[in-house]
Amino acid sequence: MPLTKTPVSRNKKTQEHVTQPNLVDIDVGDTYCTRSRKRGNDEEWSNPLMEIRKVIVELKEEQKQKLDELQSSINAIRQQNEGMIESIEFLTNEYRDLRKHVDNLEIERKSNQKYIQTLENEIESLKTSQKSSCIEIRNIPTKQKEAKQDLLDTINKISDVLNMVVDANSIRDIYRVNTKIDSNKPIIVEFTSVITKEKLIEQCKKFNLQHKNNKLNTSHLNISGPQKSVYISEHLTSRARRLFFLARGFANTNEFKFCWTAGGILQTIPKRVSSSST
Repeated sequence: MPLTKTPVSRNKKTQEHVTQPNLVDIDVGDTYCTRSRKRGNDEEWSNPLMEIRKVIVELKEEQKQKLDELQSSINAIRQQNEGMIESIEFLTNEYRDLRKHVDNLEIERKSNQKYIQTLENEIESLKTSQKSSCIEIRNIPTKQKEAKQDLLDTINKISDVLNMVVDANSIRDIYRVNTKIDSNKPIIVEFTSVITKEKLIEQCKKFNLQHKNNKLNTSHLNISGPQKSVYISEHLTSRARRLFFLARGFANTNEFKFCWTAGGILQTIPKRVSSSST
C-alpha cells in the first residue's frame, strides 16, 4: 500500500507570514531609496535654477541700466526740445518784429515813392515851363570856331525863308546842346515869349505844306555841302522826348494819322475809317 505524506499543518498566521513578504522592510527600503533619489534630483536641478535666476537678475540689471540710460536720453531730448521751443518762440517774436518793421518800411517806401513821383512831376512841369518858349533846330552843320553870332545868322536866315521877322530882342539865348555825336548838334533857341516860338513853328509847318517836294532844308539857308532836311520843333525835356519817341512808334503800329507835340503835350489823331471799309 503506498505511503501518503500527510501535509504538515501550520498555523494560519504563520503561513501568511511565510507566504507574504515583509512589508515593513520593503516599505522602509523603498522609502529610503526614494528619499535618496529626491535629494539627488534637488541637487541636479538646483544648479540650473540658480543659473537661470542669475541670468534673470543680470537681465533685470541690464534692463534697468538701459532704462536709466533711455530715461536720461529722454530727459536730455526733453531739455533740448524745451530749448528749441524757446529758440523758436524767440525767433518767432523776432520774425514778427522784423515783419512789422518791414511792413512799416514798405509803407514808408510807398509814401516816399509817391512823394518822389510828385517831386519828379513838379520838376518836369518846371522844366516844361522853362522850355515853353524854346525851339530845337536839327541838321544844321557845325562851323569851325562857331560863335553865337553864327547861330543868330542861322535863325535869321530861317525866319527870312519862312517869311517871318524875328527881332534880336525876342531871342533870350541861342546855343548848341551837348550830344554824343559831335557833328550837327541841335541848336536851341530861347525866345522871350511863347507866342514867337509858336508862330515860328507854325510858319515852318505852312512852308513844308506849301513845298511838299522841297521842304525846309540846308539849301534854303545857303549852306554848302550835301542837302539835308532841317527840322524845327519844340524843345522837349528828356522825359517828354522819350515819351514822344514811344508815342510815334505806337502811332505807326496802330495806324494813327498824326502824332505831334503842342506846349510839351503829346497829341495824336487816328486815321479815319471810310464808310466803305466798315
